[in-house]
Amino acid sequence: MFKMVDGQQVNNQIYGFKIHISATAENYKQVFQVVYPLLVESKVCFKYIEEDVDVLRNFSELESRAESGKYFTIYPNSHIHFLELLEQLYLNIPKDLQGIYILSDRPYKDSNIIFYRYGFFEDHSQYNVNGIPTLEGPNGEVWQDYQKAYFDLPPWIDDIQEPQVFQKSYLAEKYQVTDCLRMSNGGNTYRGFDKETNQEVIIKEARAEVVSYEKITKKMLRENEYKYATHLQASNRTPKILERVKEWINDYYIYESIRGQNLLDYASPMSLFTYSSDTPDENIDKFQHFLSLTKQLVHFIDYFHKRNIVLNDIHANNFIVSEDNKLYFIDLENSYENENDNLIGIYNEISLKEWNRLDGKLGDCHKLANLILFLLGRLQIKSGEKYEACLTDDLLSRYGIKTNLSQLISYLYSDKASISVAKEMVENVRVELGQVCCELIPYEDSMPEVSIPISQLLDLDGLSQYIRWKEDDERLKILIDRESNMGLDGLAGVLILMEDGALSATHQQYVVTKILDKIVETEYGPSIAYGMGYASPYLTTGVAGVLKALQYIGYPKFLDLSQELVKGLLVEYGQYPDFRQGMLGVADTLLDIFSATTDQKLLAAVEKQLVMVAIKAKYDKKLQKELLYVFSRYGRIKNEFIIKKQTV
Repeated sequence: MFKMVDGQQVNNQIYGFKIHISATAENYKQVFQVVYPLLVESKVCFKYIEEDVDVLRNFSELESRAESGKYFTIYPNSHIHFLELLEQLYLNIPKDLQGIYILSDRPYKDSNIIFYRYGFFEDHSQYNVNGIPTLEGPNGEVWQDYQKAYFDLPPWIDDIQEPQVFQKSYLAEKYQVTDCLRMSNGGNTYRGFDKETNQEVIIKEARAEVVSYEKITKKMLRENEYKYATHLQASNRTPKILERVKEWINDYYIYESIRGQNLLDYASPMSLFTYSSDTPDENIDKFQHFLSLTKQLVHFIDYFHKRNIVLNDIHANNFIVSEDNKLYFIDLENSYENENDNLIGIYNEISLKEWNRLDGKLGDCHKLANLILFLLGRLQIKSGEKYEACLTDDLLSRYGIKTNLSQLISYLYSDKASISVAKEMVENVRVELGQVCCELIPYEDSMPEVSIPISQLLDLDGLSQYIRWKEDDERLKILIDRESNMGLDGLAGVLILMEDGALSATHQQYVVTKILDKIVETEYGPSIAYGMGYASPYLTTGVAGVLKALQYIGYPKFLDLSQELVKGLLVEYGQYPDFRQGMLGVADTLLDIFSATTDQKLLAAVEKQLVMVAIKAKYDKKLQKELLYVFSRYGRIKNEFIIKKQTV
């Protein structure tokens, strides 16, 4: 991403003041023509973002708030050199050039594109504390150089300019912020309340010059939302706009707050993840609630289509179900009138890229179909896939549910789908109690059991950074501290590499401790944290991978730990069915633990998981091969257990 240009002057600084040059998507080439030759002539060491696509990404809402706008990074070789360079740049760069405000830095004088901050020039292991570059001051003060979205100096370092004077803020006087709901480089979304009336509000920020896609800025999208929110004030289906405020260089849009749950959380108790093949009556009750929600969604979208408005960004996170069970759409940034073009294309797990070329209302129908399947069990189709109605029927049949819901979904995916017709169809969706499908197709004669060495489960490319620094214990510790994945694609994989001798085992116990610190309680039992607010049962990212690794290295407390963590693996349905990243890997891990404990409930859980995977495997040939391996192992272990039990 960055191209480094080595200056001819020797730079021995490990840390100090550095300079950043910002720009915008409109003027970055002009900025380059001014700044690059000046820096080359000054013989200073610097780097810049070389490729256009990387520049635009850095200037977009996809970039982190602390890093966005850093087009050039300049490393002066001394404090005096730093001051001289700043002034030289200030005198030579046109004052009217605009740039993205760099949140981690302070602007120099009245320039819009020259910024500076204090920090490390490169990683040095002797300065790292738990993976974070750290300095100690003359009086024992500690200052850490991590990503910050604000200007921060070590307490013993003086700024080169007078203290910043902050102007009086209308927003701060009128509203009290209580929570940041979403952080984005394009602008955060906050919850707060009006200090005078106590009314709860949502404050949406639009940062100047930050791009959402190509030439479309975040401000343009916020303005689009403001326009439609104003138009729909009386609809009682979108939040009411309260006011629009420009403060400093940013824009803020204040809406009423809708208290409730996002659609994903609201639908979660009705989803396949909560069903059990042992309780078909309860499943029917949950599914009937799910059908009521489906009807509500169809009627909701029909309201907008009748007014010629395409919602476009139909996603579970963009709906809220209020405390009185009313549905609200809370993100109109990408909505538009059907005869117009959308501002930007939408692409996510619900909205497929190819649907951006369709008529807007037809696209909404397809997205609604995907949303229904997503809420039901993360069954949405992906690009290039066709909807398999039989798969939906088979999965529901597994839980004793007989329904024609798949007919509605098939229609919504069709080329002639219309929400008005779907509204009639949804009223005719029926549900009744059927026979629980529990057949596990015999695979014993199809394929002999094949052992899969645990080393073959590792992603060596993903773990290559550890292998690259295998001779440097300090560097390894830094990488371990920064790792967020505890599964086989992360620290569990590191444990296996240590056990096999590919890595030094110096920090093996340290890795084990880091993993165990990530155990969290979930509604399904103890699990392993994966990212913010998520936990994972799978091999690559969670519990199954951790247990396999700890068993492999002979962790002395493995049995006790497995008894605790296994509760999070006793799930009947999972989003992913495959081995490395799905339910087959979970089932295989349960077989490992059963072999060590002979706890019969684990075999029963494996059988239920294999039935579920077998249903999905009917429509996936690759999955069939992975299923054969786990099924044959399950059959052997079960038969050995039965024989042993009979001989006792």
